[in-house]
Amino acid sequence: RHDLIKRTGSRLVLPTVSGRPEIFDSVWPNASGHSEAAYEDYRFDGLSPDREFFVVRTTYYESSDVIWVSRQDGERYRLRATPKPSPDGSLLAVVSASELMDFNGILIWERASSRLVEKFRHEPGDRYALYRFMRWKDNRTIELERTTQGDPLTCRDAMEETLVVLTREGDNWSLKDVTAPRCKR
Repeated sequence: RHDLIKRTGSRLVLPTVSGRPEIFDSVWPNASGHSEAAYEDYRFDGLSPDREFFVVRTTYYESSDVIWVSRQDGERYRLRATPKPSPDGSLLAVVSASELMDFNGILIWERASSRLVEKFRHEPGDRYALYRFMRWKDNRTIELERTTQGDPLTCRDAMEETLVVLTREGDNWSLKDVTAPRCKR
């Protein structure tokens, strides 16, 4: 019940079935005397589609996050961005494109008896790449668009876009190019 969720000043309190509430304490520099870099703001943003998790949006000084909190026991899952559920709801795809402080990459979470289990993580690392979620093709395949820096010979001073798929094969996930890179001028 939403009426049991409380916000008192900078404190957000979420009730759990276990009886131990989950507490988030925001840090607001002007109110707490901390520097701006200490800024943390936690906001209740509703329930997951299956209503098993609280959704908490978090804003930090230079980044943001999405945290799902189990309504059963208060277990926290740092999803990094808003997830896209698979057609059958058993998987969550988190695709985040960030050039600065936020998470940049792809996460796949599996729903397992009121829990979330991270099954796949891809971060581009030193290679510049931004991914955009397009759609779940089926419960095992996600279509994405990848933007990278252009090839110095064929796409100089521009970006390239490629359609890629993330496919589940057994317990493994693989990322594969579907189209050749297109120069985006």
